[in-house]
Amino acid sequence: MAFRTAAVEVIRRGHDLFIIQGDTTGYDGWSGIDEQGMVVQLIDARSPEAKDALSARQTFGADWQKLVQEGAPITCTN
Repeated sequence: MAFRTAAVEVIRRGHDLFIIQGDTTGYDGWSGIDEQGMVVQLIDARSPEAKDALSARQTFGADWQKLVQEGAPITCTN
């Protein structure tokens, strides 16, 4: 879910290439809180990092426009 959300936001910001710089997941057994965090770096197609970057559009495939329009998945309800 987090990866899909990252790809949607990369495209919405007018980019395609990105790298996950950090991924932190933690569980606090005392309070029962499960935390997640991800650091996403946008990559310019002309930069040296582009060869190692992920393509948000390729991640979604041919239906990428529909998936971006749907937005980030909702994982919790109140």
